[in-house]
Amino acid sequence: MEIGETKSAGEHLGQIDMMDGFKLRASIDERYISRVFTGQKAEFDLGGKVYSLEISKIYTDVANGSFQVDLLFDGPEPDDIKRGQTVQLRVQFSGANDALIVRRGGFFQETGGNWIYVIDPSNKYAVKRSIKIGRQNTNNYELLEGLEAGEQVIISSYDSFGGKEKLIFRN
Repeated sequence: MEIGETKSAGEHLGQIDMMDGFKLRASIDERYISRVFTGQKAEFDLGGKVYSLEISKIYTDVANGSFQVDLLFDGPEPDDIKRGQTVQLRVQFSGANDALIVRRGGFFQETGGNWIYVIDPSNKYAVKRSIKIGRQNTNNYELLEGLEAGEQVIISSYDSFGGKEKLIFRN
């Protein structure tokens, strides 16, 4: 900048760096905006260790389907982190609780999460059963109804099954 120079509203004027530590800026999908709050916990893995963070500021401006938050370390900071480095964060939206989960798979595209093939304990056939899916993340679906702990299911694509009520396995 020069003395007397005029700047437009919103134009980047400068940057202030923290000299005594790091802060992380994260982009979060806009569908989670109502579930994010200051003080919320997050974590990431780096070099085989897990580091804890806490959301310190929320920027509610939505751009390209996401909003941003600032996070500060809640405990020791990694020695080998660099400015501008990208890490994958896990934001904690709820406390730990017991839930019956099923891994994500191709079955969802065919069923919309309304039913699943459950394998009989004899491993000779599988039957179609209605289910109800609750929360989900990138790896799993939470099952609210329709399955019991320990039951085995088919999670691959159902495209070739034709929606049959019963699948019989043959060797």
